[in-house]
Amino acid sequence: MEASKRNFLFNKIYVVESLSTNETRTGENLYNDLLRWKVEQNEHLESQLLQVDNRNDFFSSLETIKNEITDDGKLPFIHLEIHGSIDKNGLVLNSGKLVTWLELANRFREINLLTNHNLVVSLATCFGAYIYREMRLTDTAPFWGFVAPWEEVETGDVEISFNSFFDTLLNLFDFNKAIKSLNESNQLPYRYHFYNAEEVFDRVFSKYEGDSYSPENYRKRVHDLMSQALADYNVRNTMTIHEVRQFIEDQLNNEKDNFRIEYKKRFLME
Repeated sequence: MEASKRNFLFNKIYVVESLSTNETRTGENLYNDLLRWKVEQNEHLESQLLQVDNRNDFFSSLETIKNEITDDGKLPFIHLEIHGSIDKNGLVLNSGKLVTWLELANRFREINLLTNHNLVVSLATCFGAYIYREMRLTDTAPFWGFVAPWEEVETGDVEISFNSFFDTLLNLFDFNKAIKSLNESNQLPYRYHFYNAEEVFDRVFSKYEGDSYSPENYRKRVHDLMSQALADYNVRNTMTIHEVRQFIEDQLNNEKDNFRIEYKKRFLME
């Protein structure tokens, strides 16, 4: 999936890691072996490793990022090196505590608002793409875009793949080529996926549309609205049943179109 034509900007890469000392510190290795050297070659770019153990540490790290946006004008790229829960409900920190996708989406939304819809997140996290579940049509987007796998990924794969991703990104500043490198670097099946906010909205709205405007639900809504309308003496004496039905169906179709337009504008902060 290619990135949107609208470019995003970042001037600081934050690597947030929550891994135990007896496993490979993939975030620390990414920072030490690549990122800190890359930023030395670019005076406009910074990077920082934030290692956290528990929920308080984790949310404090996100507050640090928020403060640097407002105080120092940082535009963050947030990269998470944290395990995903087996039940696909969120992140599992080094302490063993869970950060749910809803909690994460809400905090990312706060950051995305501060950046005027410019936040990009990558999740080197098993099942990280399931944050998709917490997208709400009535909210603003939690990020401009995100990169994550739907399935379980191995430590060695994460280390090789994201090293290649950031190396390509910081050499070429071409997000689409970086995604290509991410998936081709380790000669494994395509597993990391990029979704921008516009695509997320369209997918979520299509599901909503499929549920709310399914033939069965649509017929029920028309029937219920007709029953209400025909209970009104004035309606019964000024419109035929066919005219009432046509009016209601037109209103429902207009409602769907207007809903999509207005809520998409809100979601994308347009």
